[in-house]
Amino acid sequence: MLKILHVFFATSKVSSGVFNQLLFEANATKKLKNCTWDTCYWIPGHYSKPYIKDVRDDFFSIIINNIKFYFWLNKASRHYDYIIIRYPTYDPFVFLLNLKCKHLTIHHTKESNEHKYYRYSVIKKLVEKFISRKLIKKSCGVIGVTSEIAATAAIKSEKNLTTYILPNGIDYDIVKVSREINIVQNGLINLLFIASSISSWHGLDRIIQGVLDDPRLKLFVIGEYSSEDNYLKNERIVFLGYKDKDEINDIAKQCHIALGCFAFDRINLSEAVTLKVREYLAMGIPVYSGAKDAVIPNDFPYYSYTLHKFDAQLLFNFYSTVKDVSRIEVRNTSEQYISKYRVMKKFITDL
Repeated sequence: MLKILHVFFATSKVSSGVFNQLLFEANATKKLKNCTWDTCYWIPGHYSKPYIKDVRDDFFSIIINNIKFYFWLNKASRHYDYIIIRYPTYDPFVFLLNLKCKHLTIHHTKESNEHKYYRYSVIKKLVEKFISRKLIKKSCGVIGVTSEIAATAAIKSEKNLTTYILPNGIDYDIVKVSREINIVQNGLINLLFIASSISSWHGLDRIIQGVLDDPRLKLFVIGEYSSEDNYLKNERIVFLGYKDKDEINDIAKQCHIALGCFAFDRINLSEAVTLKVREYLAMGIPVYSGAKDAVIPNDFPYYSYTLHKFDAQLLFNFYSTVKDVSRIEVRNTSEQYISKYRVMKKFITDL
């Protein structure tokens, strides 16, 4: 039986998206046959989860635990066929790695394109280029959440590495379908946008401008957004801040279309496989986005996009094709592309 260990050492607390992916992965592994898949992320904080090792979040504790992580991983590698390491963009202790089995690195973005958004970006860029990349060069292959990301990571190895795809996915037992809505009130199409914290590549500024330019649209934003004061005077832009799952479901039942990201060009990406799109579809809400999805086929009826821009007329055309479709239909049709269990099963077969 194949034995796989998926690991990462985080130097700061992770986003809710990363946390949810760990939860979905841990649940999916219980269904896998002919493979033992363990997950262990070392994360500052107090999570009390079997797949997360809590570490203290002060500076010196993080350094000490980072060193401990590699000694632990070297020892644990004796019991596995493959170690999958989430690529640490700027980890100065990679040189401590001495595994007893094959390893692969997994990449969720083109890391070099995001350095400019980090503090001490020049130092971190140098650490990534001259130290962290040793992980890739010693690996037997690279994994990307998209083929575009995997190909970019493979170039860093300076050799002909095999690339694999392991997209984000959803646990259908956790993400529940949203209640139906078939009424357009006051002639407004309600749009839903969710992000735990807003980044430039989300393109929320492009979404807001598109909504402001078309009086037929109303936008509900869930998440923290520092510049919301600029739009508080417009009743068609509604900032709701942080909401829990039940509150999100109550808001979602009012919305006709959910929105993906519209500015992946800012981090030099042309395709995406975002968790939020998968959550929307599992809730049964059709999605309009600004990026091609790397997994969902172009003729899939409940996902539409215009590359890197918000086009209100295309959104309305899309809405006209999905407005009478039940949320159960959207959810069930999407499962083959977005189920975490299905994408993990395919990855193991490819490996």
